[in-house]
Amino acid sequence: MYFKSSIVLICMVVLLSCSEKKEFGSQENVVKESSLTITEVLKPVNYDRPVKVSGVVTKVCQTEGCWMAVGDDKSKIRVMFNEGKFTVPLNSSGKKVKMEGKVVNEVVDGETATMWWSHIDSVVSNPTTDQRVPIFMATSVTFE
Repeated sequence: MYFKSSIVLICMVVLLSCSEKKEFGSQENVVKESSLTITEVLKPVNYDRPVKVSGVVTKVCQTEGCWMAVGDDKSKIRVMFNEGKFTVPLNSSGKKVKMEGKVVNEVVDGETATMWWSHIDSVVSNPTTDQRVPIFMATSVTFE
């Protein structure tokens, strides 16, 4: 009897440890409206207000999972995570994702802007001056 229950317990632990976590950050759904595309969320009217957005992960920070790039068929945006309170798996590229948060228009130096734009496969026109870079600050991320 002890042997059978030990096997069942071991199987349960193995199955639970193999399941991949799909939700990161706050699981509180703040935004009630439907999800926007990356192209839609990049419109200035959507800046600085809570929104839901969906897309496909195109890149992830391979050191810590501390940022990712998410896109649709027309646009991409760099995503950062609610003041570094969470990270995402390093193997997230190619996965569909839904996020809540807001787009902020960060002003950064030319060197930082060049690096951030490269994350979404874009180029800075004048890398020696401060630049405005739209960033999605995610409070929650859910992989489908």
